[in-house]
Amino acid sequence: MRRRREEQAVTRAAERAAEAAASLGLKPRRDPEIPTTWRLEGKLDDLDLVAELGSIWQRTSLLRGRWRDWLRVTATRQRPFLLAGLTIRPARRTVWEWRDGLPGEPAHVETSGGIGLRVDPPERMAEVAAALDRLTAAPHAAYPESIAGTRCVLRGSPAPDVPATTALRDLLALARDLGDDR
Repeated sequence: MRRRREEQAVTRAAERAAEAAASLGLKPRRDPEIPTTWRLEGKLDDLDLVAELGSIWQRTSLLRGRWRDWLRVTATRQRPFLLAGLTIRPARRTVWEWRDGLPGEPAHVETSGGIGLRVDPPERMAEVAAALDRLTAAPHAAYPESIAGTRCVLRGSPAPDVPATTALRDLLALARDLGDDR
């Protein structure tokens, strides 16, 4: 049973990657070490793009489980995503804080998926209010891994029934929109 699930995960990841690559005109490449992880590379409009995506079977009980799909988009462009000196990132919580039940770094805002975000430096939050609004309302449990300068890294965990192309397009639209309100 386990072997069959592993094969299904490899097949599902390959199908989702092929669909997204064909739809967006990107070049797919499978990770040499992790068979359920694919990397899509290319250029879309003004973005240089590297998207990583994959699927896993997450066991929820002894006999049940569900598919868990994930995306990570790294986009770079000539024009900065945020004003100089600003960074948006997830709030950090060290393993020691977690172990002791401490909350960790306080978040300035929270996404629809429950991820706390911080703006560095915090006194300049008003300058990125529109970007924060877009990030907190983003679909597919999307959140930024880091946004600074000309580089934007977004992560997402779409529902199993959402096509990879749709989730990837939504993350790309979010990346393109950041910084357009200046």
